[in-house]
Amino acid sequence: MTMINFIKNTFPNRFLFFLCLFLLISFSYSSSLGAKSNALSPQLDPVTLQLKWFHQFQFAGYYAALEKGFYKEVGLDVTIKEGQSGMDFIEEVVSGRAHYGIEMPELLIARNMGKPVVVLAAIFQHSPQIILVRADSDIKSPHNLIGKKVMWRFDSAAELQAMLIKEGVSLDQINFWELSWDINDLIDGKVDAIHAYVTAQPFILEQAGVESTVISPINYGIDFYGDCLFTSENELGGHPERVKVFREASLRGWDYAMKHPEELMDLIKGKYHTKRTLEFMQHEFEHLNQLMLPKLVEIGHMNPGRWKHIGDTFVKLGMLSQDYSLDGFIYDPVPQPDNTKDIRIIWLLLSVISLITISAIILFVFNRKLKTKVLSRTKHLTAEIAERKQAEDALRENQIIFQAFLENSPVYIFFKDHEIRSLMLSKNYEQLLGMPLESILGRTMDDLFPSDLAKSMIEADKQILRKGKNITVVEEFDGRTYETTKFLISLDNKPNMLAGFTLDITDRKKAEEEKDILQAQLLHTQKMEAIGTLSGGIAHDFNNILAAILGYADMAKDDIPDWSPAKHQIEEVLKAGNRAKELVKQILAFSRKAEHKRVPVQFDSVIKEVLNFLRASIPTTIDIKLNIASSCGNTLADPTQLHQVLMNLCTNAAQAMEEDGGVLSINLSTVDIKNDAFDAKSTLKPGPYILLVVSDTGVGIEKEHLARIFDPYFTTKEFGKGSGMGLAVVHGIINNHGGMITVESSLGQGTTFKTYFPKIEEETEDLEVSETSPYPGGNEKILIVDDDVSLATLTQKRLEMLGYKTTAMTSSTEALELFRAESNDYNLVITDQTMPTMTGEQLAKELLNLRPDIPIIMCTGYSSKIDADKANSIGIRAFIIKPVDTKELSRMVRKVLDSN
Repeated sequence: MTMINFIKNTFPNRFLFFLCLFLLISFSYSSSLGAKSNALSPQLDPVTLQLKWFHQFQFAGYYAALEKGFYKEVGLDVTIKEGQSGMDFIEEVVSGRAHYGIEMPELLIARNMGKPVVVLAAIFQHSPQIILVRADSDIKSPHNLIGKKVMWRFDSAAELQAMLIKEGVSLDQINFWELSWDINDLIDGKVDAIHAYVTAQPFILEQAGVESTVISPINYGIDFYGDCLFTSENELGGHPERVKVFREASLRGWDYAMKHPEELMDLIKGKYHTKRTLEFMQHEFEHLNQLMLPKLVEIGHMNPGRWKHIGDTFVKLGMLSQDYSLDGFIYDPVPQPDNTKDIRIIWLLLSVISLITISAIILFVFNRKLKTKVLSRTKHLTAEIAERKQAEDALRENQIIFQAFLENSPVYIFFKDHEIRSLMLSKNYEQLLGMPLESILGRTMDDLFPSDLAKSMIEADKQILRKGKNITVVEEFDGRTYETTKFLISLDNKPNMLAGFTLDITDRKKAEEEKDILQAQLLHTQKMEAIGTLSGGIAHDFNNILAAILGYADMAKDDIPDWSPAKHQIEEVLKAGNRAKELVKQILAFSRKAEHKRVPVQFDSVIKEVLNFLRASIPTTIDIKLNIASSCGNTLADPTQLHQVLMNLCTNAAQAMEEDGGVLSINLSTVDIKNDAFDAKSTLKPGPYILLVVSDTGVGIEKEHLARIFDPYFTTKEFGKGSGMGLAVVHGIINNHGGMITVESSLGQGTTFKTYFPKIEEETEDLEVSETSPYPGGNEKILIVDDDVSLATLTQKRLEMLGYKTTAMTSSTEALELFRAESNDYNLVITDQTMPTMTGEQLAKELLNLRPDIPIIMCTGYSSKIDADKANSIGIRAFIIKPVDTKELSRMVRKVLDSN
């Protein structure tokens, strides 16, 4: 009452009395309110966070915020709810079953379809969504998905749909399957592609031993945010402070998780019982680093301009209406004042202001005009500062993006000033030049590269600065090949700059060269197949003719007395026939089809076959010297390719001496390669090798050409005398056989090629024959089948001379019917292969069906359809090529009969 009386006496005016009384009561109320507020104990506010999948490192930040107490510090009791297949995560939050959730930029589409969602933070700056295919499939781009089976999650694939539509792929051109979440559907080929996360499924395929190919929207101009934290308008409107602190605590958790990944992996594995392995979570963490860029971009950062770009992209692709709006969609994290906390202070300030208002009212009136001007100027300055801050933020964001590009680019990127000094370089230049960027920047090419290379680089740079035209150059550095594109950058009121990018094309160039070699080998194979087909047909007919000539001549020789001149003449016929027989063998050996089947081969026999051809084709002014060491042994190789190697080397040597003649030397020996006892550049493994040396005394090769002598299409010969592929093919064949080739040459002194082939220890099986008689015979009964009457008769007479009982047939079908009726009467069948109606192979199978133990000998002029191995596989006991002399025939028949 004392205070009230004091006010009455001091303020006799009734209005002033009640005003002061009101202020006094208000001050007392604010003091008591503050005291009550301080007396209340804090209580935790329960909220629920809905994850979009099972527990894994993808949500590590929220686990960290919960386990490290960040949520509790801001008064929240958070429950983290695990996601399930088929769950609508937006509906979970909008319906109130959860307060916060995680979803992709489809939130914007949902917002404009009437779902009251608000995006709080973009955790992933780039989306993890991809289309995943097997690497061995023919799918390399979105266009390749047309007509394919693609497993798809329809409610969460907006950016993948955007990529397809942008690339001109209509969704109805793809056979979509509902996503089963089973990666085995892709591994087993049930589907051709799946909708996947780059943080998960590629690693699962890798662990299963399956290589994969990733089709990512970012590579096709679709770069959206990834996982976004969001809430509902109801939550934001009813609990703005709770939304604010939940967001801040969550981002704080993400910062901790990305700095302590191992701790979070152990936590997720131990407490949340995830099925993911530590290796899987390590893979997730590494990819999250690339998606979040936590060292470059503030975690949770969102740019309204980027959201507008995402929305505009949806509009262009028909996924969002043109009148969409971002109003109310993007959360503003600027902190709001805490009225409850400061209410006492506000009331106190109001009291003070009210007390001084009466005394200041006159001054207020006089300064009103001045205040209006100050407010106007302040508003203008505020707008200017906001505009400048926005520009600075945009510049800072561009700098971050550009720096990230330089640090992570696989391409070498450079910027140089008008004096051709390095201004900016991509991070990978450190590895290329072997020094930190700080030591490279500001230096010229003379300081960084060999003089010849630096000179050509500087000349190209000056040309760009002079003419302003883009150029592309190919350069060699440190044993690798690089392709560089350079261009001019024009600056206002400043000297021009130049920039460019460099690609390492070494592997691409090597692949192209290997492709050329393979094409040359294929062409050679096709030629040899054509020759083989022709020569095979000729050989069959020619061998049949020779068989008759040699067979009847051999029989005639036995009937002619030694004193008769006809005896010598018949022997000459036999010699000529045998030479023809060997010639046919050589033709077949040279032109055999290139099956590239490696078998033990005696190199000396290959050399002799090749020389038989060379002697007839090279000038007589070239002398051939052959030196073959004894016991060179065998090598495991394809005989056709050995022919090809030797023919190429000898032909090149002959061409080098065709004008003045000379000596072609071929030496064959063995050498034992020891560790550290050979050329440092050698790729040979230690062990025994067969050394083939081909030398000539021709014109020689210039020194600068030696390094390229094995390159495809490199040749010093005049047009029409070589394609430049011969030595490249030789080099490839020798390398594929585990060998090596070297070359030594001097102008005017000739050239020497040394080839090394691994030696193998292979024992040859000797044909076991009885030497009791040169013509072993018997009394068994033999069925002879040959469509050539003269050969059937010849074979019959030979065998009957040896004591055998025989039946000769010229029809394979009639022979089969005879055998069917008298199968037990015959001890052996000798059949030709090439016969009308039924081949010898078909006849043999039918005979063995009738009587599995019947021994069969196949005797053919030549056949590309069957060889000794195939004949043996179907049960034929022996396989011989016509013509066959009496001695060989008698021993083979006796051996087969005895073995039965």
